[in-house]
Amino acid sequence: MRTRERTGRFARIATAGAVFQAGAAAVDSGTIMASLVHGLTGSSFAVGAVAAIARYGWLFPQLFVAWFAQQRRRRMPIYALGAFGRVACLTGVAGIVLVAGSTPTSGTILAFFVLWTLYAFVGGILAVPYNDILTRSIQSARAPANSGSRRRIGKETVCPASPIS
Repeated sequence: MRTRERTGRFARIATAGAVFQAGAAAVDSGTIMASLVHGLTGSSFAVGAVAAIARYGWLFPQLFVAWFAQQRRRRMPIYALGAFGRVACLTGVAGIVLVAGSTPTSGTILAFFVLWTLYAFVGGILAVPYNDILTRSIQSARAPANSGSRRRIGKETVCPASPIS
């Protein structure tokens, strides 16, 4: 592969990763979502549940998806489905927040947790093909630079917006 192609591929993947990290930082379960859930419910149990659901939803599906994804010749469709699924879940969460207003009902809180759980599980599903695509696309020597770049740029992108949240 020519050097120019490698540089272009690295830049595209680093940019995609930075956008992902920006989105992940915008819905971080330890800060933004914890504050949102506390505002919706006033419950410290619900705040803890948000973080636990996010972690469990990220890890548990990978046990099953890893085997399934390795059996497929193409993994990008799984990744694309997961990416659109996460957007749909967050769009639903945003709608729930708008509908809930200052006095959310138990139904809106339940709908929030259902969508948050789906969001977390879809993230766990798309993690497997994403990491597979990433390791096949970037040379091993450049992987740490890619990871560092996408995390730093993604989180710095969200930082100016965090006081608004």
